[in-house]
Amino acid sequence: MKSVAARDRARDAARIELILYISGASPSSVRAVANLQRLLRQYRSGQVLVSVRDLTEDPSCGDADQIAFTPTLYKREPAPPMWILGDVSRPEPLVDLLSFHGVETAGGSR
Repeated sequence: MKSVAARDRARDAARIELILYISGASPSSVRAVANLQRLLRQYRSGQVLVSVRDLTEDPSCGDADQIAFTPTLYKREPAPPMWILGDVSRPEPLVDLLSFHGVETAGGSR
């Protein structure tokens, strides 16, 4: 498990912070995790800070981010916040968001 200082350094180095809110092992949540992981493999590591939060384990963990449906991908930083609902099977909105924030692909382009 990362220390608080290590998490803070990772957050400072990242261009964007995303949180994927899921509901346990629901089929759409499982697809969302897999789709997000597959998409992010195309980008250089360290640019995107990602966490997955399971609302079945802690139902109140999405309250601050106003999560009403799962799966929901939430862009926390940089402001303003943004929500992408669904299993990320259509990656275009997320690809556009990453490009807008200067996240580079593994090949070096945006």
